[in-house]
Amino acid sequence: MFGSDEYVADPTEGIGQVEELPSPHRKNRTRHRKSASCPVCRRRRPRSRTGTRTLHDLGNRETGRPVELEFHFSIHRCKHCQKYFGVDLSDVVAPGSLYTQRVVELAVRVVVEDGFAGVADVA
Repeated sequence: MFGSDEYVADPTEGIGQVEELPSPHRKNRTRHRKSASCPVCRRRRPRSRTGTRTLHDLGNRETGRPVELEFHFSIHRCKHCQKYFGVDLSDVVAPGSLYTQRVVELAVRVVVEDGFAGVADVA
């Protein structure tokens, strides 16, 4: 991992068209569980089916190539609550987000370091 004081040139600098950017490296991840606890009633429920979710993650800083994570996960049905729920992915991604926690943390850090946090106060 690179330190904050180490400069690494951005290989994508100067690219003006989206089509010219390097294609993302795809990685598969799985979170299949035979059973999981219902978030409402906390009862263990068996797997009902599976789902897939594609997330954008940080890539290799030297090549400028981004990463797309394809998460395959189990979906469970609670007969008591009449609800479907997926396996918890909150350690990787916020609910409803397309970007991993690492991407969000980096974006926030860059905004704070560059001083853009106070721009909204000026306008």
